[in-house]
Amino acid sequence: MTEHQNRRRNNMRSPFYDYSQYGCYFVTICTKERHCLFGNVQDGEMRLNELGNIVKNGLLSVLSDYPKSEFSHYVVMPNHLHFIWFNQDGVDLSHIVKLIKGRISFQYGQYAKENNIEKPPLWQRSFYEHIIRNEEDFLRIGEYIENNPLQWELDRFNPKNIVQVVRAG
Repeated sequence: MTEHQNRRRNNMRSPFYDYSQYGCYFVTICTKERHCLFGNVQDGEMRLNELGNIVKNGLLSVLSDYPKSEFSHYVVMPNHLHFIWFNQDGVDLSHIVKLIKGRISFQYGQYAKENNIEKPPLWQRSFYEHIIRNEEDFLRIGEYIENNPLQWELDRFNPKNIVQVVRAG
């Protein structure tokens, strides 16, 4: 086995928490290898391209299946997506993320086919989540999401700020 095949993926979810219960969750989903595919930030404002609009519409389409729930805050950035999912439908968070990624990937495939363009992989495996436990946490994260385009130059997901690790052969 190669080193990559031998590695075990760690589950980042809390093993004793029910992610389908009523509550708020902060989620980040990144593009594969942090490629900037969804548009760009100009003058502190995110300008979505066609694929960015597919991402936005794919995200919001989930609300038609779960009408009691909501995205209280969200932002599509050049290479990632942040949102707060207020779960009021009792659906598991992993299911929501799978649904979002799946719908967007399908639409991305249709778009690539219609425009005769190459379709590299879209999503990084898994996602980041944080259980929002109180109003202070909610307000802090909501402000972070709203200000994310303004902070793009400092953002750790900005390719200019990602440090490449070179491994010795």
